[in-house]
Amino acid sequence: MKKYILCCIITVMHSMVEAKAPRLMVFIIIDQFSAHYIPKLNPFLTGGLKFLSEEGISYVNAFYDQSMPATAPGHALLSTGTYASFHGVINNLWYDVEGKKVRCDSDDRPQSAVFAPDGSLYCNGKSSKNLLADTFADQCMMHSYPHAHNEVWALSLKSRASIMLAGKLGKPLWLDSKTGSFTSSKAYFEKLPSWVIEFNKEKNLAEKTEVTWKPFFDCSSPAYAFKEIDNYRYSSLEKSLVGKTLPIEPKDYKSIFSKTPESNQLLLDLGLSCINTHYTGKETDRLIVYLSLSTLDKTSHTFGPQSKDVIDLLYHIDHQLKEFMTQVYAKVPKEEVLFVLTADHGAPPIPEILNNQGFSLARRLNYPTIIEHINLLIENKCGIKGIVQHFKEPQLYLNQSILSSLTEAMQQTIYALIKNYIQSLPGVRRTWTFEELRRETFEAYDLDRYMQRQLYKGRSGQIFYAISPYVMLDANTTGTSHSSEFAYDTQVPLIFYQKGTCMKKRVTKNVYIPQVVVSLATMYNVPRPSAAAAEVLPELPV
Repeated sequence: MKKYILCCIITVMHSMVEAKAPRLMVFIIIDQFSAHYIPKLNPFLTGGLKFLSEEGISYVNAFYDQSMPATAPGHALLSTGTYASFHGVINNLWYDVEGKKVRCDSDDRPQSAVFAPDGSLYCNGKSSKNLLADTFADQCMMHSYPHAHNEVWALSLKSRASIMLAGKLGKPLWLDSKTGSFTSSKAYFEKLPSWVIEFNKEKNLAEKTEVTWKPFFDCSSPAYAFKEIDNYRYSSLEKSLVGKTLPIEPKDYKSIFSKTPESNQLLLDLGLSCINTHYTGKETDRLIVYLSLSTLDKTSHTFGPQSKDVIDLLYHIDHQLKEFMTQVYAKVPKEEVLFVLTADHGAPPIPEILNNQGFSLARRLNYPTIIEHINLLIENKCGIKGIVQHFKEPQLYLNQSILSSLTEAMQQTIYALIKNYIQSLPGVRRTWTFEELRRETFEAYDLDRYMQRQLYKGRSGQIFYAISPYVMLDANTTGTSHSSEFAYDTQVPLIFYQKGTCMKKRVTKNVYIPQVVVSLATMYNVPRPSAAAAEVLPELPV
């Protein structure tokens, strides 16, 4: 009997050890990485993407269940486990009640000023002031103790990506696109960390005058034998960057450098420097590093998701991740590292290319023209000029000072005229006012219910619309965007890999991104973010 009891105790202790949270988590978010890329490119992948998708727990039907899949709301959902109706980040930017533009990470208070490379402060500031819910990073830091220390870093080329992940208490870094150095703000540091300053000096991007994009495979390789891969007729840049040596414009690292494989490598190098600096190896310490790779998003917007630039960039990412993982494992035992891979959203093909292929439903609608026509309509019908001030998918912002001066009956007349006009456009399915959408009841599988989760009073517009699949309302006449509830925008890869713990499972059940943060909080034995209410992911050992 004693022997049996002892065996039971050993078994329980063994399971407790196996369930222990990894000392290092590297959470990789590839911006605009649609779920279809891995199966599409799988025959030609040999690196990190291949390894993680085949060796990890892969959720092949993972979705963002919200209607505004963009960088800021995607990263905010990923970190808070809840929707914009709670956390308030309805888009990368929005307009306040006075019609002024508000960027999601802007904070011009002195205590949030951004660091210049020499340690001085810019006049502009950034923080998570506009993020109105706590994050997984916040919970880790609130429950960090001398005997059990947690540290969370969030790194990206984009400030909004790193800040939405870091929340209030994590430590974000992003690229200053005017100087080519990584920076942060007073909201997070008294001064820029010395290891970041040394990293910037070592890379010295400001002295770099050109970047060469070498194709990963020989250009005649079947790795590039995809339909429309060389169609640049509807791209923002008419020629591919692949195979060229490209000038880097001083004080403009967004234009070319951020679209090349070298910008991803720069961020991965920063991640390694962060791990080498902050990983202690102590039994009770936990280091969490978010790496949000922005390059794919910038490249896909310009050239479209079917282009050679995007496909070749993914081959480079595959290779770069393999090298990165090898270097991480040289520092940290494999059994102590959890890799998580996902995206913040996907993207549709360029609609003109789809239309030329015979998919006649695909179309692009030009919203500046739509605004012009609506304002002319209201002026002719009601004698009121400039009623529509702004557009930000999937909503229109009306002039609030004009509206407030009108009778309720006139307001309703204007709402009806605008809704009828928008719904008459080819590819627009439904329209609502803010209040109508807030009160709407949807069926369980009606994707339009996702739009309710993006409503936040004082930040959302007054008129909303729902489009048909592969329809795009855009100011641009080229490239692609992402602003719908459809699978091409919302379905993303989701993979967990930790040697000996999270391995070799393919989960086909539908799962949703709000489950990720709840699962991580359970794994790390910290409280879930306060507004996170989802279930733990299936098949994940927590």
